[in-house]
Amino acid sequence: MRIFQFLVLIFFLSIYCYSKTFRISHVVSDNSPKGLAISFFKKHVEFNSKGKIKIEIYPNGVLFDDREALDALKRGIIQFAAPSFSKIADYVPEFQIYDMPYLFKSMDQIHRSYISDVSSYLKQKALVKGFVVLAFWDNGFKVITTRDKPILKPLDLKGLKIRTQGSFVINKTLELVGAKPVVKPFNVVIDLLKAGIIDGQQNTFSNIYTQGFYKYQNYMTLSRLGFLGYAFITSNKFWNSLNSKEKKLIMNALEEATAFEYRVAEEKNKDNFIRIKIHSNMKIIKMDSKMLKLWEEYFKNYYSIFYPVVGKKLIDEVLRLE
Repeated sequence: MRIFQFLVLIFFLSIYCYSKTFRISHVVSDNSPKGLAISFFKKHVEFNSKGKIKIEIYPNGVLFDDREALDALKRGIIQFAAPSFSKIADYVPEFQIYDMPYLFKSMDQIHRSYISDVSSYLKQKALVKGFVVLAFWDNGFKVITTRDKPILKPLDLKGLKIRTQGSFVINKTLELVGAKPVVKPFNVVIDLLKAGIIDGQQNTFSNIYTQGFYKYQNYMTLSRLGFLGYAFITSNKFWNSLNSKEKKLIMNALEEATAFEYRVAEEKNKDNFIRIKIHSNMKIIKMDSKMLKLWEEYFKNYYSIFYPVVGKKLIDEVLRLE
């Protein structure tokens, strides 16, 4: 019996000694679509590797914000990250294609872009900068919330301080209507809203609810002005350090996590929209066809401004996916 116990001890010690620990940093809550998908990924990697690979998750920006995470990937401090497309644009400006106002019409078009020449082009551009894009994830189309006035038409945003993720396309979109973009990390937005330092922000229903933004805003316009998505990425250096078995295990887990993420992003946004309506007194401004056309036409008149950054060819490629 003692020999058996000894052998069991040796077995578990060998697993511990030869296990690898990989870190992933992200800025949203564990209960957000991205947070839930990362937990799903962790569970499957650890189970399928029989404990030989362990995943440590650092949510809510406790370790790094999205921009810092990209640098940390390069330096090997973390091994995975899932920054928004807008933050990857610091290295690959073309990722701002998803920030373009009213370029994408539906989630179906978004998903087709993930498996099209659009994603192939973006992956190649990222690889040149030292990043491997392993998957594209959803959150959803963004809406606008404000404190003091409802937003019915684009120029209603004039003079308002709106927090942004900081990409050129997002900032320029707001500047085109006279708004003042305020670039700040995601994890401080709630404090900015509480203090009244900003007048509003753009986000998805899931982020607005899970972060409590709705508590400090009185109006929400269902503008769908740009899309919020994420790239699940690693560094080229780290990816090349893995053996083929490890890569396959990670990609299999990520494939399942990505399918899960798409489902939960849709479900969470629908559910959180209902929760916002129940738990807040926000006035919700819906877009009828006439309003939507007004917004679309206003911004499409300025698409040429974005050509030098995003590229006309890439924009045309997205339009072919409609």
